[in-house]
Order: sequence, then structure tokens, then C-alpha cells
Amino acid sequence: MQRKEILRNQIERTRRKLDFALASGSDVKNYYQISVELDEMIEKYIDLCEEEKVEKKISCL
Repeated sequence: MQRKEILRNQIERTRRKLDFALASGSDVKNYYQISVELDEMIEKYIDLCEEEKVEKKISCL
């Protein structure tokens, strides 16, 4: 659960960073790189959630 909380905080920070890059007129390459980082973090978060679901199902059997 702690890994998920840490990752959620990283996602929130990166999202703010992405918003700032857009608002400040950052170059497209920089904006794209931050966007890719955010997407990867979200993917990891979803994977952790799926793992938790599987673990809960196994423990209930």
C-alpha cells in the first residue's frame, strides 16, 4: 500500500509540473517528456491496483 501512496504523490507532483510547463510556454519537447513520464507513472499505478485486486481474490479463496 505504501508503494501506491508514494506513486500517487509522484503522479500529483508530475501533473503539477506538466500544468506549469503548459502555462509557462515550455517547449514542446520538454512538455512531451513530462507527459510521457506522467503516463508511465499512471501505468505503474494501475498495475499496482490490478495486483492488489488479484492478491485480494487469492486471499479470499
